[in-house]
Formats: sequence, C-alpha cells, structure tokens
Amino acid sequence: MAQSLSEIYIHLSFSTYLRRLYLKADARNIIIPYIAGIMKKLGAPALKIGGGDEHLHILFRMPKDKSLMAILQIIKRDS
Repeated sequence: MAQSLSEIYIHLSFSTYLRRLYLKADARNIIIPYIAGIMKKLGAPALKIGGGDEHLHILFRMPKDKSLMAILQIIKRDS
C-alpha cells in the first residue's frame, strides 16, 4: 500500500502582555534566535520568526507528535 505523507504549516501570532512594547529591536535580536532554538527542540522547526514591538509571528512546520496548544504553551512559558 502506498504511503501518504503530509506537512502542515502554522502561522502563529501572539502579543505581549497588555500589548506593551517589550520587544524593541534589541530584545527581538535576542528572543528570536532563542525561540528558534525552542522550536527546533520541539521538532517544529521555525521557517520565519518576526514581529513588532508588541507581537511576534512564527511560521513553523507542525510536528506529528505534539498539539498546537502544547507548542504554544511551551513557547510562551520558556520565552
């Protein structure tokens, strides 16, 4: 029987607490590589991470063994 494969890509966007301007350019230069490392360890490699002073966008490939809620909780908790 033929094997079927699929890949799901997620565009995740979330803001800082009360949309405060915590993510200035200096902070983003630190937090983006850090989040990329978290995503890699989760088996959900980030293709692109960016955002503004009060929010982040992450485009990543969804792993088969974790839920979206679990990934979001880990990212927000660890960052």
